[in-house]
Amino acid sequence: MGNEIITIQEDFDFARYAGNHFGIFTGKEEYGVKIKFTAKQAPFIKERMWHDTQEIAEQDDGSLVLSFRTNYLFEVKKRVLSRGAGAKALAPSELVRMIKDEVKEIKGLYDK
Repeated sequence: MGNEIITIQEDFDFARYAGNHFGIFTGKEEYGVKIKFTAKQAPFIKERMWHDTQEIAEQDDGSLVLSFRTNYLFEVKKRVLSRGAGAKALAPSELVRMIKDEVKEIKGLYDK
């Protein structure tokens, strides 16, 4: 390490390489993400851009469903969990399973 020179190919396209990444990680598979936020959380979700491909569907009860495409779910999981009971992952099934597993593990910490 030290004075290594890194060269980037002239035809390298970061946007193509990263695809629809969410955060700093990228993956090979693309997912359609849907997250439902409570009416209490909705104003905070609407005020920021989560992803370039995002779409927001406001619901009659004041809640909303945020949809976007990404190729990595780890940081999406962290973001959903950070909203506690104010957010529920609806899709993809992989994300729902990841969050359920994390919630079970957290619950186990408090059951002891």
